[in-house]
Amino acid sequence: MRQWLLSFIFFLLPVIILAQPNALIKGKIINSRNLPLQNVEIKVYPVNYSSISDSAGNYMIKVPSDSTLYVTFNLLGYQSTGKEIQLSPGEIYNLSIQLSLENIDMDAVVIEKTEKKSTTIKINTKAAKNVITPSGNISDVIKTMEGVTSNNELSSSYSVRGGSFDENLIYVNGIQVYRPFLVRAGQQEGLSFVNSDMVADITFSAGGFDAKYGDKLSSVLDINYLSPDTIMGAFNMSMLGANATFGNKHKKLSYIMSGRYKSNSYLLGSLETQADYRPLFFDYQSYITYNFSPKWTFSFLGNASLNQFRMVPQTRTTRFGGINQAFQLTVNFNGQEISRFQTNFGALSTEFKPYGNDSLIVKLTTSIFNTSEEETFDIEGAYRLNELETNFGEDDFGKEAALLGNGSFLDHSRNFLNALIYNIEHSGKSIWKKGIFLWGAKFQHEEVQDELLEWKNQDSAGYSVPFIHSNELKFSEYLLSENSISSNRLTGYIQNNWNLLQKKGKSQLNLNTGLRANYWDYNNQTVISPRASLIYSPSPFKRDSTGKEYKDSSNFSYRLAWGYYYQPPFYRELRNYNGEIATNIKAQKSIHYVAGIDYDFRRWGRPFTWRTNAYYKDMDDIIAFDIENVRIRYSGENNAKAYAYGIETRINGEFVKGLESWMSISYMKTEEDLKDDLYYRYYNANNEQIRKGFTLDQTIDDSISFTRGFMPRVTDQRVSVKIFFQDEMPRFQQLKAHLNLIYASGQPFGPPGSAEGRNTERMSDYRRVDIGFTYQVVENGQLYKRDGKVKMPANHPLKNFESFGIRMEVFNLLDISNTISHLWVSDINDQEYAVPNFLTPRLVNFRLIGRF
Repeated sequence: MRQWLLSFIFFLLPVIILAQPNALIKGKIINSRNLPLQNVEIKVYPVNYSSISDSAGNYMIKVPSDSTLYVTFNLLGYQSTGKEIQLSPGEIYNLSIQLSLENIDMDAVVIEKTEKKSTTIKINTKAAKNVITPSGNISDVIKTMEGVTSNNELSSSYSVRGGSFDENLIYVNGIQVYRPFLVRAGQQEGLSFVNSDMVADITFSAGGFDAKYGDKLSSVLDINYLSPDTIMGAFNMSMLGANATFGNKHKKLSYIMSGRYKSNSYLLGSLETQADYRPLFFDYQSYITYNFSPKWTFSFLGNASLNQFRMVPQTRTTRFGGINQAFQLTVNFNGQEISRFQTNFGALSTEFKPYGNDSLIVKLTTSIFNTSEEETFDIEGAYRLNELETNFGEDDFGKEAALLGNGSFLDHSRNFLNALIYNIEHSGKSIWKKGIFLWGAKFQHEEVQDELLEWKNQDSAGYSVPFIHSNELKFSEYLLSENSISSNRLTGYIQNNWNLLQKKGKSQLNLNTGLRANYWDYNNQTVISPRASLIYSPSPFKRDSTGKEYKDSSNFSYRLAWGYYYQPPFYRELRNYNGEIATNIKAQKSIHYVAGIDYDFRRWGRPFTWRTNAYYKDMDDIIAFDIENVRIRYSGENNAKAYAYGIETRINGEFVKGLESWMSISYMKTEEDLKDDLYYRYYNANNEQIRKGFTLDQTIDDSISFTRGFMPRVTDQRVSVKIFFQDEMPRFQQLKAHLNLIYASGQPFGPPGSAEGRNTERMSDYRRVDIGFTYQVVENGQLYKRDGKVKMPANHPLKNFESFGIRMEVFNLLDISNTISHLWVSDINDQEYAVPNFLTPRLVNFRLIGRF
């Protein structure tokens, strides 16, 4: 089946498309002073061919003949125009145009016009860079989107509509990028791949995405890097790190490069575990483009990063519980943790445009990813668990009142992993009279070598836990494995974006249909994924009661999406709780049903969008997982089925002129049914249920078996509210405020290894407010004075800057102790206590930001 499918993609369809007879349109575009206009966008409907004018205002574009075409000319700041034509085969038609200036407010911020032709949304990159987070990374803007949850400000990982962190696709310039494998805590994670200063645009889909995107169950984040057309640069310095970026263009060569340094010891020093934190994270990225000719373009994307984390823990004191019963855990540590993650990535792409425009594009990309990861620690701890005095009338109120237990533990780890992934991919795009046809195929080879050694020796009240009547020592946790895997994947897709119901050169109905195939030789499984989406955007041109046509500023768009989404296991999903590699495992499956509506309107003379989605996900062959901080541990087998449904809404626009803000509200429910969720309750001769540490008679006389059925998944966070709001002082516009507020209901958890207690408890709600205040000295190349922005003086030291500002950031403004996970402490009777691991408290950071 693979062979005829790929042959069909590569040979038959392109031949049919290229066989269409063509005509030629050319001309010159000038302004009202007869001066040539460069970068005018020329589009031809309904075939969707496009081109841009050169520095002399000239353009040339090949189009199909014997068809009625509508040619439009668009340039920011000028009134758009168009003309309807019909050409015969081989005809050369001269169409020269004069564009007139629009009457616009030059101080207004430009909002990009985006046609709603897919289920993805485009995110304002300028606003995204102002989202206040400890990482300072632009990719954290995803955490403010509807349907997305993340309870850890130290990590870039996120969950979408009830999925795991590993179910999200991330592309940079059309190339898939990967996260480290062994990271278990947010403080180890270091720098994410995405470099904020290199980003040109961001699109995101929380589900129902097209067949051109890869094989994951939940979402896709698609990022494109800048390709500068002139000299540019940026820098960003704070108490948590620094980065510098430089780009330029020399004739046909365009490049941008950036180096980043991060050391969040200042942030980690505020955690409840007092320790000597020494994190050092470095990376270097470059994106180089060479336009050999109008038809040929070569590009290279490279990244090298080194993340090192060293910690010498000393003490920890955690208070938890309620007003009626409060506890305190005190731990004294000895030992250290050293982790090291080194990754290298490189991708070379060749793009060919046979006609010198976007009517047909074929692309060949090769990439290689290598990661070398080490996680080693030996940490010894002595702890005591006390109940605190809660009687306000007692002199020792709030102090230790009773000793509930004490003990010690020794954690040991020697984990090493090396992975090599390389692939070669062909993709293409052809614009024809019925829309846009896309195709692609990729071969990928993966090699992973993994050595895992983890054990934990736990002592409680002088006894080893678990206690056994033997002279042998039994570890409470023990993992030992050595795995090596080499496998190949072959994927391919075809997709057509149909443009229907044309009106004034614009399509009102867009139907995207596609088929995706994936074969993996590790399990010899081939999966086929049909996907489709329908977007209906009624024309804004309407008629009043007199029959006069006008353009309505308010408009609705409607969306439907459906598709099969398979996720063949990657290495992490293959490794079970015991560190063993699964051999008989299938791809996870999720069927998406999505319906949505957008309402575009104007208020206060500015555009707004109110977007609402409802969805249902039917999941099967799921590999069950648990989350410990950011470490995901998989069952290593297809042992569950699950579902998720929800509704979400988001409104965004310029509530304050020139500053985009948004608010989103989401409701989501997700549950899973495990195949191996059998558990027993035991009873003694008195028909009392035996509870360790409570029941006097521990002799088992009878038992009853139970199954849980559907239970909450670990990602089942029902309600979330996110607000990102920007403001400025009315009479002091250089002072701007950026507020980021997140509320999410509690995440399920339960005692480890217990089918009965799995995800039966809820963490406290996640509540966090981050705020930043920026004093903008230079904006859009203009200098701020007391009376507003003025032209930059020729001799000013900041004359070369496009923007320059100083920012004060306050993380966790309300100083709320949010919980990321729990430490389970038990006594000799196996009575367990869930001790919360808290995230960072309030912290102040200063940042210097410049761009030229």
